[in-house]
Amino acid sequence: MSYTLIGKHEKDSRANRDGYVSAMLEMMEKNKDLIHVDCDLMGCINTGKLLKAFPGQTFNAGIAEQNAMGVAAGMAATGLDVFIHSFGCFAARRMFDQAFLAAGYSKLPVHVIGSDPGVCAAFNGATHMPFEDCALYMSVPESVVIDSCDYAQTYALTKKLAQEPGLSYMRLIRKGFTTVYADGSDFEIGKGVTLRDGTDVTIIASGILVDEALKAEEQLAAKGISARVIDMHTWKPL
Repeated sequence: MSYTLIGKHEKDSRANRDGYVSAMLEMMEKNKDLIHVDCDLMGCINTGKLLKAFPGQTFNAGIAEQNAMGVAAGMAATGLDVFIHSFGCFAARRMFDQAFLAAGYSKLPVHVIGSDPGVCAAFNGATHMPFEDCALYMSVPESVVIDSCDYAQTYALTKKLAQEPGLSYMRLIRKGFTTVYADGSDFEIGKGVTLRDGTDVTIIASGILVDEALKAEEQLAAKGISARVIDMHTWKPL
């Protein structure tokens, strides 16, 4: 694991979703068994780039999330490595039964990407704000659950997830995020990153709250309180 902290609280000109797409483009070029399944949201997550570059490895299952998970698990059962995307609310609530049984119970390499979790859904409203998405996937035995914070982390962890042998879930904000890490940073699934060291208090955060934790550390330091900040991007295994 090696990383470079930027932590200047600046918005990235890129979209976090492109960290996923860039990693997939590189991996799909080398691995013809790597598949992406989408639920009619290619325009939202920019995976239309995958369809254009690798039409034989990219599939649109339509607005039918439960069926999409069945398709993904079926592909994985034939020896393929499958990533499947939908908004976090649908990737969790809508397709969870199929994810648990068809992928988790069968220990198949299906990697679920849930975009716009929690308040990230913004104007889509309460129906599109899953706060329980990670909790659901953490309940699956031997699953991997990740909350990525920016482009560099999403890019790196997408590549790590492709090596995982079983069910995983990664939630990510699509765009409008704050840069925490420099490109080229690398991370280890299951191991947190100490961004600031301190002796009085420890703040553990993930996803969009990593930058907020860094801001809190600065405010505490101004008051003479030494705070350690840990980015625990992996919720499971912890």
